[in-house]
Amino acid sequence: IKYCFNNSPLLIFIMAAVLILSVVTRKGRIPFSKYQLLCLLFFFIPALIAYFYSIYKNPVFQYSILLFSFPYLLLFVFSFLPSFQWKPITVSIWVFLFSIGVYSTVVAEKFYSTQHFGVFKDLVEKTIEYDKKYGVDNITHTVNVITPYYINYYSDKLHQQSKFLQYSTSQRGELNQLDSIVQQSNTPYFLHAWSNTYDPTEVEQIITLKYPVIIEKNNFFNSGITLYGTEMNHSQGQHIKPLFELNHDFETLSWEHDSLFRTQTKAHSGMYAAHMDKDHEYSPTFKSTLNEIHFRKGCVIQLSVWINAAKIPLDANLVLSIDDNDKNLLWRGANAKDFITLKNAWQRIFLSYKINEDFSGNEKVSVYVWNSGKGDFYFDDLRIKVMP
Repeated sequence: IKYCFNNSPLLIFIMAAVLILSVVTRKGRIPFSKYQLLCLLFFFIPALIAYFYSIYKNPVFQYSILLFSFPYLLLFVFSFLPSFQWKPITVSIWVFLFSIGVYSTVVAEKFYSTQHFGVFKDLVEKTIEYDKKYGVDNITHTVNVITPYYINYYSDKLHQQSKFLQYSTSQRGELNQLDSIVQQSNTPYFLHAWSNTYDPTEVEQIITLKYPVIIEKNNFFNSGITLYGTEMNHSQGQHIKPLFELNHDFETLSWEHDSLFRTQTKAHSGMYAAHMDKDHEYSPTFKSTLNEIHFRKGCVIQLSVWINAAKIPLDANLVLSIDDNDKNLLWRGANAKDFITLKNAWQRIFLSYKINEDFSGNEKVSVYVWNSGKGDFYFDDLRIKVMP
């Protein structure tokens, strides 16, 4: 609602005054028709659809969704005003209200000088700037956009010399390609940009495994660009240290029931890994509290695990669960189908989550592999990292 009225307390006050004036002039007898009900529905339904779709399917909720439904809110508010004659005093009142709206939009909130949609030209200009500053051949480039046309239009127009190796990372299935690009990259820098689409938190998780230093970062409205560097470039940028980090490689029996799963048949690192089959649905579990791993509001937990399967697609999940007194408060899972594309080869699953909830800190956090399809596979190097 604040955004609808330019985040202006004055405009919100005026809308409230209009409603109160309607009640006063009608002496409490306020008519309510089916047309007013339709106005309310047409305002709320698009926003509710976008909200729940973003929660349960894919994040799409943006302010621009309100562009089409907001007029119905105005129709609803002003529909309660009684009919009146256009006398000078009446016209003066409406001109005054209209002037306040124009001032709030154009002057106070700088509507016409503010970028309201994801940018593309700015991203290309920044890419060219970084290419010149650090060397075009020293940077691996990726971008996340709805379609390559938008970014390529400005790339061609501004004569960008570098090429993007990937144009979309918004879906989990595309993160495997990004991981391959990062692993195969031999440049000292890695650039990732995004605009006007969902950019998963797993993207930075994947990139910073090899390029942990943030050299340059610029954010625009619903878009951004970041240049990462290797450990060799630590003096050039910011190396964000984790609040908590753990890598379970099964070389030691650290978790409960490790001995039931540990095997030397295959291993990603060292001599041991864990083996899952149809008789084992849940792996050994990491258990702690939010306070113990410093996982609090605003922090990001990054999980990854290496998996080797003889058959694909593999129906298994890397799981993060937060519980309190046997009540589940949060459950997130990353399915192996989106990451494991090769038979008998070690590939990684990634799961990243930024905590936005207000937890006390005493809640229990669990991390494990769920063999939901009762398949046969090996996993190793289950890594847990909490970033500020």
